[in-house]
Amino acid sequence: MSREYQVLFIVSTGNVHHTVQGPANWREAYPRYLLEDDFRIVDPAPALNAITVGAIANYEIPRMAARNPDDPAFQPIAKRGQPAPFTLGGPGPNNAIKPDFVDYGGNRYIDSRHAPRPVNGSELGELGLSKDFATGNIYRVAVGTSYAAPRVAHYAAQILGQYPDASPSLIRALMAAHAVVPDSCAELSLDRAELYRLVGYGRPNNEFSLFSERNRVTLIAEEKLGPNEHHFFEIPMPEDLFTSPTRRPRRITVAIAHTPRVRRTRLKYRESELSFRMVKAENLDAVTQAYRRLRQDEQEDGIPENGFAPSPTMREGGTLQCATRIIGQIDERYRRRPYHLVVTNSVPNWITSQEPEPYSMVVVIEDQSDVEVDLYAQIRVELEARERARVRT
Repeated sequence: MSREYQVLFIVSTGNVHHTVQGPANWREAYPRYLLEDDFRIVDPAPALNAITVGAIANYEIPRMAARNPDDPAFQPIAKRGQPAPFTLGGPGPNNAIKPDFVDYGGNRYIDSRHAPRPVNGSELGELGLSKDFATGNIYRVAVGTSYAAPRVAHYAAQILGQYPDASPSLIRALMAAHAVVPDSCAELSLDRAELYRLVGYGRPNNEFSLFSERNRVTLIAEEKLGPNEHHFFEIPMPEDLFTSPTRRPRRITVAIAHTPRVRRTRLKYRESELSFRMVKAENLDAVTQAYRRLRQDEQEDGIPENGFAPSPTMREGGTLQCATRIIGQIDERYRRRPYHLVVTNSVPNWITSQEPEPYSMVVVIEDQSDVEVDLYAQIRVELEARERARVRT
């Protein structure tokens, strides 16, 4: 349905029910218990062509603790921005990064005077509409990943409202390219792979998804790629990226999304597997020649990709893939060997169709410092010059 009708499904990961699940001491075991097999995402959350949404905590102080600020008994399990104590984790099929995104869904706390299990209350929950509205109870406060998923659906609707012709794949790619993992997640005792299992690509930032600015440019493309073929793109490197000071944060993010046909009778059920590499080379010809020299089974490892996270191995299981590199220092080597993006469509042997696979691609180039730059104007001029050159040839 996602592919045939161009419908974007957005589902929640599901929840840990604290009355029947969870560790004996939630605060001490948090967040590692969320990585156990008993707390994996449940159907339909693993669906590769859907957006899967987990929850992060928004509040840390329950109502009773606010009334008694000197009482140490009330202890939140998660800090603001960290995975909610009840959110379920990934990965998805083929080790795909799932959930795709997270948003606020509530938190839980314990009252250490009674038990190390969460209090059965909603003091750290999110505001929503009540099923009892007919009796006058219009709103209720509760917790759950089902409070996070509608927020992400709202972001998707905003993008569609601004760009009515955007495909579901483009909406997914735009959201991923501008999603941010909350800083507080770095305080958890999790490695990068474990963190992706709980928060995916992070919380979407729709202010950035909708519009470019002078210091942040979003480039988009919607293409079709034949079976076992490649597309090659040269990433523009505007002059203002090279201005002084040379040590300052610049960010390059790439996201691709597609909605392949699926076969539910197979364990690896995608009929098309898209992937991408960010490689540095003198020009497009150098990149294409390198790929031509490699056999199909060598191309995954034969062209190195340095500095982008998550790695190809971690991201390629999904139909939404995103990777970012923060460049702290830039020099003339980036002029001589700029970045090139290579998108590959690998088709399993059991597929006989030769139909090209549609996909959406988003590239974000950003200067994150306080230096006055105008990347937008410079990239626009460069792309217009490339277009004129293509027309002449």
